[in-house]
Amino acid sequence: MFSVKSIENRSIYVCDGTVPSPLTEERFQQMIANIRSEAYENHVSFEQNLTFTYLKSKFEEKSISLTEENMEMLHISEKGKYTKLGSSYQINMIKL
Repeated sequence: MFSVKSIENRSIYVCDGTVPSPLTEERFQQMIANIRSEAYENHVSFEQNLTFTYLKSKFEEKSISLTEENMEMLHISEKGKYTKLGSSYQINMIKL
């Protein structure tokens, strides 16, 4: 486990909004606890340039609109951002 001294010596910074600040031992522990408490698939994806064209076409075949609400129910997006699950789904559909 890291200690505060080793974290400070490595000069690790995190962004609070747009302001970088040094990572403290307490903040590090909070980040680890948050990661463990959430499913990986529900984390926000770094890739946000996704279209879901195939999924939209399948929904349209059933006369269903692919809305933000539907995407959240499917865990593809969360609060307007695509999740790792959504990103994974998009990549797998492209491979078909």
